[in-house]
Amino acid sequence: MLFSASIGISLVFWGVAEPVSYYISPPVGTGYTEQAAKTAMQYVYLHWGVSAWACYALVGVSLAFFQFRKKLPSSLSSVFYPLIGERIKGSIGKWVDVLVVLSIVIGIATSLGFGTLQVNSGMNYLWGIPVSIWIQIAIIAVVTIIYIMSTISGLQGAIKHLSNLNMLLAFALMGFILFAGPTQTILKVLFKVLVTMYKTLSVCHSVLNPIMMVLGLRTGLSFTSAGGLHGRL
Repeated sequence: MLFSASIGISLVFWGVAEPVSYYISPPVGTGYTEQAAKTAMQYVYLHWGVSAWACYALVGVSLAFFQFRKKLPSSLSSVFYPLIGERIKGSIGKWVDVLVVLSIVIGIATSLGFGTLQVNSGMNYLWGIPVSIWIQIAIIAVVTIIYIMSTISGLQGAIKHLSNLNMLLAFALMGFILFAGPTQTILKVLFKVLVTMYKTLSVCHSVLNPIMMVLGLRTGLSFTSAGGLHGRL
């Protein structure tokens, strides 16, 4: 549920927009070239590959270990048991859980905001509906009503079915692109760039160049974070 809500917008939209952005304006080299295309895909796999999934895996394995092996509550404060012991049941543990809830709410709110803008832009492109704050408020209202109705039905009700439907649609879209598109080219690019990316994995992870960031602030270069949220500075 959280996966489909938080990363769905990023994966569907920025999964395409990010490599196109890097192809036009690569971090190094000249845009609109074959090398720019290779660099774009390499950075996309870096952002959406093992580096990103490791964050999910770390949290998931930690929660599972302390819940099922140590029989502690299924909250993130339980992960801090080796550090603070029984104090996870006190004020410190409650503050940890509050911060986790706030982080989840902020993350989902960000996805809702980006999703609203994207839906409004898509409606404008397909049907000529104007891009305006009132249309975006209406979209948020509809999504909120659906959210409230699904929440009332409980985790085993509409929330579960909507989340499963969301994932099925995502896999269906992926399968359609893979088999209806240039399948051979997609697979060749996939494996070729994966090999190249893992060869330069340590170098890509160790790039912390403040000069590039300063140049980006002065010239308006595009940067993309590990979460895939793209901003033009």
